[in-house]
Amino acid sequence: MIRKHPLILAGFALLGLLDGFIAYAWPANYMLTGFSVIPHFYLIGLLVFVYNKDILTRVLAGLLAGLVHAFVFQGSFPFDPVYFTAAAWLAGLAPRWSNSMRYSWLFFLLFAFGFDLLPWIWLRITTPLNASILTWLWRMETFTLLLNIASLWVIRYAADVMDRYFKIVRVRQAREDRKKLAQLHAAGR
Repeated sequence: MIRKHPLILAGFALLGLLDGFIAYAWPANYMLTGFSVIPHFYLIGLLVFVYNKDILTRVLAGLLAGLVHAFVFQGSFPFDPVYFTAAAWLAGLAPRWSNSMRYSWLFFLLFAFGFDLLPWIWLRITTPLNASILTWLWRMETFTLLLNIASLWVIRYAADVMDRYFKIVRVRQAREDRKKLAQLHAAGR
């Protein structure tokens, strides 16, 4: 039988490694002379995992995921833990209609976009970056948005399959427990 917690940890590790592989294979062009792709599989996986959890679970999972992303994968220490914690916390505070499968993807894409926008604002303030926001959106975020949409669909599908599988396992286990309890009652009479 497949255990849920090791599978979730393996999924996060796979998403982080996939982020690192894509970032290494197709490095971002911060000179904005060509198109770039910035993967956010790990962040989107975190948001899909925590958006329907309680507040403490969201905050702690966001902090842990941010620390792991900063120290194990290609992240930056002060930014990633703070952003991942805030994004995980805000993912559960979104309006009630966003908790449906139909509309929550908008918030997840917004958080992934913010993960790119905040460093651009920081670079704009602290360096002589002359590129406009429209140039940055066109060169950096066009393919990133398409990749984020595709990855969100795949991650949501995988999460749904996992949820259904573990629900079936729980139902079967409960059915077996009821059958054993009925046998014990019948044997005791």
